[in-house]
Amino acid sequence: MSGTETGPATGRLKWIGICIGLIGLGVAAGWGIYRIPAPIVDRMLEAGLRHQADLWNRRVVLHLEDAEVTFRTGMLDEHDREFLALMPKASDVYRFKLLKADGRVFWSTRASDMGSTVDTSHFHSVVAAGSVYYKHEEKPVSEVDGLRI
Repeated sequence: MSGTETGPATGRLKWIGICIGLIGLGVAAGWGIYRIPAPIVDRMLEAGLRHQADLWNRRVVLHLEDAEVTFRTGMLDEHDREFLALMPKASDVYRFKLLKADGRVFWSTRASDMGSTVDTSHFHSVVAAGSVYYKHEEKPVSEVDGLRI
């Protein structure tokens, strides 16, 4: 005997080990398919939304006659109002507001929001400082202006 020969019991043990390993891999793959995509999709969604927000920020600021004065005083000329009113009709943005540094809404797609004040902790600590604030939450369809249900 050379010591390399295996008996029927050793062969069965190998196959049992391989089967257990494959079952374990299947369970791990199933768990990964179930658990891993949600955080990855959330990060991809957030990155896409932040990118779109940056583009819309540039579009609005570049289109306003004098963006610095507009955001300081909250005054818009007729041309700016027309442009802002058309944005929801010509884009995937369905509602937005323009705010002064103190949180007062000086323009909104909803007339009822104009003059109101945003007074949340994230506004003063993040948005008023010039940073982007991201919050992902589900909203009812009734929140979308102009959408027929």
